[in-house]
Amino acid sequence: MKKNYSNQYGIVEYSVPSNRFEEIFYHSKLIYSLKHLAYIEDLSESQILEALDKSLMVCYLTGINMAHHFKRIYVFDVKTNLLQSDWIMSKSGLNLMIIQMPGLNMNKAKWIWKLAE
Repeated sequence: MKKNYSNQYGIVEYSVPSNRFEEIFYHSKLIYSLKHLAYIEDLSESQILEALDKSLMVCYLTGINMAHHFKRIYVFDVKTNLLQSDWIMSKSGLNLMIIQMPGLNMNKAKWIWKLAE
């Protein structure tokens, strides 16, 4: 007979669906935003959005769940009283964005070299 140790130690078992746990896990990996790209290169909004579109297309074409690496969020700017959209992403998502960015400068070259190592 199998003992139920969870009751012995007062552990409460919750019936959380596994997909909710998976969603929370992947959301915790989304630690970068589009603002981090400003440290790599000075890009226009259209160039950033084009790199984002290409990155999302790479995920789609390779069958990778985009939600694991990219999530659209809305940020309220107190100074301007405007709601602005931003994207948060995983490290893999950020790396994919950097690869998709046009042009090359020293910061981008260093980042790509670190990816290649």
